[in-house]
Amino acid sequence: MSQVKKKEIQKKSGTENIEETINPDPDQEAKGTKDRNNEEDEAMSSKETDPQKPTEESNETKEENETEVDLPENVTLGPQDPEHMDLSQMQKQQLDMILRPYLSVSNDKGEFIGDLDLEREVKTMCKDLEVIDLEKVKNAKELFDTISDLALRYTPKINGAENISQGILTKYRIRLGMLLIALKYIIKYKLNGKWTDWVGEKFGKSFLRSAQDYMRIAETKNIIKYAVFGTGRLLQVIKRLVNQRRKMTPCQRPILTP
Repeated sequence: MSQVKKKEIQKKSGTENIEETINPDPDQEAKGTKDRNNEEDEAMSSKETDPQKPTEESNETKEENETEVDLPENVTLGPQDPEHMDLSQMQKQQLDMILRPYLSVSNDKGEFIGDLDLEREVKTMCKDLEVIDLEKVKNAKELFDTISDLALRYTPKINGAENISQGILTKYRIRLGMLLIALKYIIKYKLNGKWTDWVGEKFGKSFLRSAQDYMRIAETKNIIKYAVFGTGRLLQVIKRLVNQRRKMTPCQRPILTP
C-alpha cells in the first residue's frame, strides 16, 4: 500500500496521531533530540560562572558584615580559637539572631557550671585525646583513672547547671503564660478577635502548642515556686491532679494549689 493511501486511511480512522506517538518519524526524532541537546548546552552555559566570582562574593559578604555588624570589644568575625565559628561566612540577618547567645556559649570558661578549674582540666584532656592513639597507650590504667575522675566530677556539675537553667527558663515561661492568659481573654471577649489567628500572626503557628502549655501551667495558683522542676514535670503533675479531681465528687474537689 502506498504511503499516501496509508495516510488517508489513518486520518479517516483517527489513528494517525497515535501511531506517530508510538512510532515517531526517525528523522523528526533526531532533529528534536538535537534541538533539546542544544537547549541543554545553552542552559548549562548560562549557569556557568567565573571561578573567581564566589570568592569575590564571599569577600563582599565579609566586608559588608565587618561594616554593618556592631561587634563587642575584642570580638572578631574570624575565629580566635579552634572551637569558634567563622562568623564572616554568615549573613548579617543570621548574625543578628545568633550573636548574643553564641558569644555567651563561646566565651564561657566554666562559669556556667561554676567551676573554671574543672572546665580547664576537661578541655585540656579533650585536646590531648585528639592526638592520643588509644591502641598504643602503655599506661592505660593511669589514663583511665584520670579520665574517669574527670567524668565523675564533671557530670554532676553539668546536671546541676542544666537544672538551674531549666528552672529559670520555666519561671520565665510561667510569667509569659500569665501574660498570654490575659491577652487571650481580652482578644476573645473584649476585641471580638480570634486568639489562634493572633498567635499565628505574631509568633507563628508552631508556637500555639507552647503557648497553651505555658498558660496551662500559669493557671495553677502559686505554681511558680516549683519552677525548678521544669515545664515538662509541672505539666505531668497538673495532669495528674486534674485526673484525680475528676474522680472526686464536687464536695471532695480541692483547689489546685500545689
